[in-house]
Formats: sequence, C-alpha cells, structure tokens
Amino acid sequence: MIRHYFISDDLDDLNAVEQELLEAGIDPAQLRVLSDHNQSNAHKVDEVDSLSRRDIIHSGLVGGVIGLGVAAIIIGVGYYSGASSLETWLPFIFLSIVVACFCTWEGGLFGIQVSNVQFRRFESLVQQGYHVLLIDMKKVQDENIRQIVEKHPKLQDAGTGQGRPDWVVSSHKNMSAFIKAMP
Repeated sequence: MIRHYFISDDLDDLNAVEQELLEAGIDPAQLRVLSDHNQSNAHKVDEVDSLSRRDIIHSGLVGGVIGLGVAAIIIGVGYYSGASSLETWLPFIFLSIVVACFCTWEGGLFGIQVSNVQFRRFESLVQQGYHVLLIDMKKVQDENIRQIVEKHPKLQDAGTGQGRPDWVVSSHKNMSAFIKAMP
C-alpha cells in the first residue's frame, strides 16, 4: 500500500473528507489523522494511535540489527579464542543471545522517546495547528480518492510514503469487527 499525506487547518473539512471516503468504500483502517490530541477528540476523527506516533518498532529493529552485529562479534571472539567443546562455547552463545535481546530492548526504549520517522516532517505543522490526513491506499483506489480530495480545496497534498502492509489493515478491520460482535 501507498500512504498519501494531505494537510489542512480545518478539522471539519477533514471529517467531511473522511466521511466521503468511507462512503466511497475506503476501509476505516486505511484512514488516520495526525493532529493535536485536544482538537481531534472534539471533532471525533480517527486519530493516529499513540503507539504509532512513537518510533518503537523502527528503533527496536535498528537495535536488533546492532545487537546481531555485536552477537556476531562475541561468537567470533569465541571462535578465535580456541573454544573447542560445548562447555566452552556456552558462555559465548548465551552472552550473544543476551546482548542481542538487550540491544533490541534498548532500541525500543529509545523509540518511545522519539517521534515516528514517518511523521517527523509534520511535527512543526501539527504544533502550528495543522492536521495531517493519512490515507493508506491500494493502486486501484487511487482515482477514487483523488476525485474526492479534489473537491476540497483546503486540502494540500503533502506527498506519499510507505503505507502499512495489507495484512495490518485487514487485521485491524477484522479486530474491529470482532470487538463490535462481542457483547
């Protein structure tokens, strides 16, 4: 999926765009608004969740890659130290596992402190009172969405990015249906 970003200073207009997109068959899981919490709550728009606002996943993956690199160095030290039996290899193996997990964990903790990489370019705009509409769309939906967006002159195209994978959107849709079906 491709993510399209649109900027507006009018939440009512974004709400109208969102309703038109929903009526056109776009799944609610494909639409989110990046905005100041106080304003978006008053207008009942689907806001980007707090977990997605943080860079936990990306930073955790970076930490994991660093951890795997350090673990490879530890295994290399074990290999070149002349460890020949299982008993002499076990400390190196366990240490490499612990270090890889620790680096992944630390990366995630760092990610809690910083904004999502995909949303950093919009931080100053959101602080100035603007709102960003995020639409994760398939190529077949592109023309439909473009027609709806063109009806709203207050929306400014802010570019594209990598959207959420299809399976994440469908999982969100299925989870929402499950929650609605439960008593």
